[in-house]
Amino acid sequence: MGKTRKKALLLFQSVHQVLAAERHLKEVIPEIDVVPVPKELSSNCGVALEVMPERLQATIELLKREGLKPQAVFAKLGEEYFMREGN
Repeated sequence: MGKTRKKALLLFQSVHQVLAAERHLKEVIPEIDVVPVPKELSSNCGVALEVMPERLQATIELLKREGLKPQAVFAKLGEEYFMREGN
């Protein structure tokens, strides 16, 4: 049995916003990835940013400074996603 890997997904309204967010973050938080939005989550966009939970708050703060607030933030534990409130 492997360890359960925790992840956080940041969803945006458009692919353009995801790519702009990635561009702003990549040098500061290199472990972010652009990933497909899981089919069980809804979004106006087909891709999202994935970050490790320990980097989530720093990621959100950096994005806010750039005017790129995520539409929604989900935490993933195992195979389940949970929407985070108050981002």
